[in-house]
Amino acid sequence: MGTMASPTVLSKIEGSNGRCITFSILGSPSYATGGDTWDLSSYFSVVDNIVGGADGGVYGVLFDRATSGAPATTKLVIYNSGAADGGDETANATVLSGVTFLLTVFGR
Repeated sequence: MGTMASPTVLSKIEGSNGRCITFSILGSPSYATGGDTWDLSSYFSVVDNIVGGADGGVYGVLFDRATSGAPATTKLVIYNSGAADGGDETANATVLSGVTFLLTVFGR
């Protein structure tokens, strides 16, 4: 299973009902089919949604929400817009450690 690198916090907004944090993060050194895990438990107790993509626009991100929004098992499915059909899931074991993702996470 691929694991995303440690993120850099770019901005953070907190309210009485939740928070929104934008991160810059490098992809994993070996992407896992079905999605890479990103442990957000040091920032959130519940993850509601993630939006964003890769710097440069080649890779798109789909948030695969864990049961009850559990932050330790958050998964990101990465799609390659440069694929032959314009959007296949990134191939297993693809090296994404040189790709910067800009992701905004909403949660509590």
